Amino acid sequence: MSFLDKLFSANKNKVKDPVCKMMVDPEKAEYKSNHDGKTYYFCSENCQKTFEADPQNYAS
Repeated sequence: MSFLDKLFSANKNKVKDPVCKMMVDPEKAEYKSNHDGKTYYFCSENCQKTFEADPQNYAS
């Protein structure tokens, strides 16, 4: 398996933290928040709090 294949397969099930844009595995994410019927996942408590303070700025 090539390096790129490994990289893409590692990120296959991940989603992007809307605040810092880091890739997060939703199955392992400790921090998450619901907004307008959608669940958002975060890499850290800081990103979650930033999102929750102004979700319209980060929600897509």
